[in-house]
Amino acid sequence: MNAELLTLGGSVMISGRRTESPSPTAFLLSAQTVDDAGDHTQEAGDAAPAARSKGEIEPGLAAKIERGRELLFAARIDEAIEVAAELIDAAPEDSIGYRIRVDAAFCDLVWGDFDRAAADCTAVLRIDGPDAAVLCSRGHAYWLVGDNESARRDFEEALLVKPGYAKALNNLGFLAKENGDFREAMDYFSRAIESNSEYSFAYANRGHLHYLEGRLEAALADQNEALRLAPRRLFQTYVDRGDTHAALEEWQAAIFDYGNAIQLDYYSSAYGGVFEKRGKAYEMTGALERAAVDFARAKEFE
Repeated sequence: MNAELLTLGGSVMISGRRTESPSPTAFLLSAQTVDDAGDHTQEAGDAAPAARSKGEIEPGLAAKIERGRELLFAARIDEAIEVAAELIDAAPEDSIGYRIRVDAAFCDLVWGDFDRAAADCTAVLRIDGPDAAVLCSRGHAYWLVGDNESARRDFEEALLVKPGYAKALNNLGFLAKENGDFREAMDYFSRAIESNSEYSFAYANRGHLHYLEGRLEAALADQNEALRLAPRRLFQTYVDRGDTHAALEEWQAAIFDYGNAIQLDYYSSAYGGVFEKRGKAYEMTGALERAAVDFARAKEFE
């Protein structure tokens, strides 16, 4: 949904699933989809009360839809998936059960069933017709199981359905960046920003690209804007901005950003090397005791 410990080629494949040290951009692609989780359910579910009042949805089914949504937003993922399966069995030609199950998968990026998520997106598209957001979700599911070509086709189709769609442009930029085509990636991220000037993920991704190519002030400008727009969502961008400050030898600012990343996501910080980064920044300021504490924490997760 971003730039990761400064490498683009860190993701590996296990049983067809990407895992372990994804590129920072990968974190942003995931963050974007997780941030959007619930959108598909919300779009379809919002129509339920009106439809119910017209007698188009039986009360029991409408109640189950609401239950599925409540479970999803409460992060009770397994229960939400069970309710989604019941909805699909009861109303296979209604998209809401598939939508809930898609959103549930993206709420669990470690264990989510993304082969099924892609199939569920296909069902939604068959029932409801072309939808740029659903195409982007299916594309992300394809990417998570290692099918980059199908992912690209879906992102490009999303642009045909909704020209200038910032999410699709950002995702195509992510794929270009992952393939090492920085010029094409920069173009996609910039187009996404032109299309939607408040799309934080595109700023974050473009900022990391600036960082990788040594344009540190430009990187800071984009990272600052991304975090202004989404201060509590972009864990990886705090890490990235900390790296940019470190490259500029602005150690206190780097410590501040690494600290924000740790507050947002302790375990991703621990496994992603953020404690070690902050420890090195503390060393540079002479705060050796604090540095030692962070280095000890980093070793706990080796």
